[in-house]
Amino acid sequence: MSQAQIDIETSTVSRTLRIEAPPVLVWAALTAPEQIDQWFGQRAEFPDGVHLGAEGSFGWTDHGDFPARIEAYEPHTRFAFAWGTPGEPIRDDNSTTATFTLTAEGGATVLTVVETGFDTLAPDDVKRRAAMADNAQGWTAELDELSAYVTSLPEGRTAVGDLEAGTITRTILVEADQATTWSALTTLESIGAWWGHPADFPDGVRPGSLGTFEWVGHGSFPVLIDTADEPSRFALTWGRAGRDHPRGHRDQGHLHAHQRRRPDPADGRGDRLREPRGGSPPGGDGGQRRGMEPRARLVRAVRRGAVMTSSVELAEVTSMCGALADESRWQILRLIGEEALSASELAERMPISRQAIARHLGVLADAGLAEPEHAGKQLRYRAIGGRLSELAGHLETIGRGWDRRLERIKTIAERAAADD
Repeated sequence: MSQAQIDIETSTVSRTLRIEAPPVLVWAALTAPEQIDQWFGQRAEFPDGVHLGAEGSFGWTDHGDFPARIEAYEPHTRFAFAWGTPGEPIRDDNSTTATFTLTAEGGATVLTVVETGFDTLAPDDVKRRAAMADNAQGWTAELDELSAYVTSLPEGRTAVGDLEAGTITRTILVEADQATTWSALTTLESIGAWWGHPADFPDGVRPGSLGTFEWVGHGSFPVLIDTADEPSRFALTWGRAGRDHPRGHRDQGHLHAHQRRRPDPADGRGDRLREPRGGSPPGGDGGQRRGMEPRARLVRAVRRGAVMTSSVELAEVTSMCGALADESRWQILRLIGEEALSASELAERMPISRQAIARHLGVLADAGLAEPEHAGKQLRYRAIGGRLSELAGHLETIGRGWDRRLERIKTIAERAAADD
């Protein structure tokens, strides 16, 4: 792998490397605190989640906790953080900024990090060169660890939540061939086993079939098979208990499973499965929640067996995640998290009009992230910090459910493979 490079003229440190894993997995390792500490320091703490403007710290046992602030958060493409000096607030003269860009290249990711700010961190040439040399050595070692960690993910890791995107990604390696894994995922008996509730499809498991999941004590949930293209794609949609059909309602979820094979240099065979899945199912893995919708994500190929990735997007929090998708709203949320401010007061601090700010405040309020309060003749807004914590907790609950369900699929497929 390449070494990190120093550019004296621009006072930057940079490194580019290819990681044999798709951007969705690299992104999770870069941005999820529970994964960051697998390759960068010994701990990463962001109490309000990782998003644009979020503040936290990276910790090393021998060096202390370095304050950090997220400067860019563009899921799966660009991530940046400023990090400073332990025990001090982040300033231009005590911090640098590391910016990561991710580019998909086949089933792999080209990752580039560029660290800037050394010109203000150490104006003296000798000290600046020394600081850049230290950090170049660090990025060489840390990104090697990142690559090794990410490429180990298909062996099985816990679910990882992406607070801004409202998604959960889970990867697991199944020691079974493509056909066996497909059967474990799609046969009627297997669906009931890994989903955790009895499944019934009178017309069989085929496109257009309407069936049910039965959750004892809570009723019957309608389920529609959208796609069953063996062995490459499987998709279903489920709705609320008591309805005849899952379509046309907010209270629905989707599951999409994609599986495909590419040649492996060792044995000429390799299967990969991508399985995005929405929400908590009706049952003990979290209960039926409102409007949960999934999206697909890609997973790398392995030597043998199938790699299964579950990526969950929750329509229950669509309005909240949509509100967080705009950088101006993140900035507004950060400002009103410090003190209650009116649209006019915010307009004095931001490069957008009062009218635009008023619209952004309306979106944040509708999403339950901000609340208005009257101060004389002015209407000021204050952030509701607990909502982000609530969302993070919900993602964690759903993630634990997917840990269990994918482990069930793995068990079913591997037992069938062993019997063969």
